[in-house]
Amino acid sequence: MFKIGSKNILFIYSSQNLNYKYPFLFVVVEIYVVFLHAEKRAMWIWLFGWLTLPVIKFFRMFEILKIVLRLVRSPREAWDEIVASDNDVRTMQNGFFYPLLLLVVVATFVGSWLNSQNFAFDQTLKECVVVFSSYFAGYYFAILLLNELIAKFLGEEKNYKACARMITYASSVMLTLKVVVSLLPDLFILYVINLYAVYIIWEGVAAVFPSLGDAEAENNGKKGRFTMLCSALIYVFPFVMEILMMMMMS
Repeated sequence: MFKIGSKNILFIYSSQNLNYKYPFLFVVVEIYVVFLHAEKRAMWIWLFGWLTLPVIKFFRMFEILKIVLRLVRSPREAWDEIVASDNDVRTMQNGFFYPLLLLVVVATFVGSWLNSQNFAFDQTLKECVVVFSSYFAGYYFAILLLNELIAKFLGEEKNYKACARMITYASSVMLTLKVVVSLLPDLFILYVINLYAVYIIWEGVAAVFPSLGDAEAENNGKKGRFTMLCSALIYVFPFVMEILMMMMMS
């Protein structure tokens, strides 16, 4: 029987943070290898790695919320930073949109649990499914439709990456407000901030789509129409999807 040392466990621990393609299979194999073939010191390193994962996830979420706050406080500077980072679509989704969407779902469940006098698990789970499905489907519909309409509004070729960047970060204010109001329903008045999100999108279209950044695009109304289009796609699709899901599940 072979023994696995500390260096091997450190490699496994690094894999925990980098490989999430097959998490269940990875965990099963890892537990088998560590507990049957590892030395005691390596086992402690493995345990420490798993205990620190929630902390790492917390700070990653903290970084996401920092980006949202920058978009609210200084939209133009925040958009310039986002465009300069030039992340690909998968990085934007895995590192920003999906964690934020997961936070919305968790906040929906916890908020229902804390604020309901007669908590029903099945009803709350159904609500979480509706919330997740509506925002998830609305997100992709918005990207695809914006990508199809970009030629009509800008006279340019389709650019899925730019459309994904626009929808991903512009929808972050809506998702963050959903988290806050789900946990604290009395603060529903905060939804008025969504009106300010239109200005954030206004600043974003000029950064993400350079052809809308000149004075001519602003004067002839092209920038304004494109801003309203993006705003409608971001907010209308999830709302419509949520209504349809509730009708289907009722």
